[in-house]
Amino acid sequence: IHRFFCLDPLFFLHGPASGIKLQADKREPLLGASTMGESQVFQLAPEDLRTDEDNARIAQFMLWMNGGCTLQKKSKNSDFKVYYQSVEGNPIILIKGECTVLAELEELVEFLNPRTEEQTSTMMKATDTMYTGGRIVALLDDKHKILYGTFKVPNPISDRDFVWKELSTMLDDNSALVLGESVEHPDHPEKKGMLDYVRGKIFSSGYHVKANGDGSCFVTYLVSVDPQGWLPPMITNLLAADQAENVKRLRNHFAAKRAGS
Repeated sequence: IHRFFCLDPLFFLHGPASGIKLQADKREPLLGASTMGESQVFQLAPEDLRTDEDNARIAQFMLWMNGGCTLQKKSKNSDFKVYYQSVEGNPIILIKGECTVLAELEELVEFLNPRTEEQTSTMMKATDTMYTGGRIVALLDDKHKILYGTFKVPNPISDRDFVWKELSTMLDDNSALVLGESVEHPDHPEKKGMLDYVRGKIFSSGYHVKANGDGSCFVTYLVSVDPQGWLPPMITNLLAADQAENVKRLRNHFAAKRAGS
């Protein structure tokens, strides 16, 4: 989630959330063994458990990922790159980060698709420096879950929280996708007190992981998030590039894991 700063603290301190809100899936959470820490994504065919809505989201994500993006930054020491893309009808720009990660496809997908609170905390803290806590609200099936998370931002701006539905699926034998977008859930209603979190909105966020065939994967992270409140899109867009660093932090996590093994 973005790093936020402001020009006028009294103006940007706190504000009402707005925008389209999707209702969370009404299915009851599963209680089977597959929800207790081990993903079944690799045991399922790509089309299994996917809805028409899922397929539409996947198609849109792939269109954005392969669309016309403007290169903003590239590393001199690796293949890490950052791109921006404008989305029609949305003042918040789309951020794309990409790089090679030294990990097998299954290892990466297992890490990015946590099934326990401990796994979720480890993954989020490794990839997002603003994450302060959260929980798995519901494990809907072996490809879908609802999550809640809180994120720290610099004073005096109010911290943000998010509720999102996540899809984890294979696309084919060599690639996978972990994709999220905001929803509403009765266990975590939006609160609007001055001391409460400001509820942000995830338009789209996800990791596309493609095996290179040499024990590494090329990972693309795509995100468009509105922090809501009285933070203008111009300020959000100026400071949004840090989100692309999530994929580099993912790379660094697995590099450190390799070095320590």
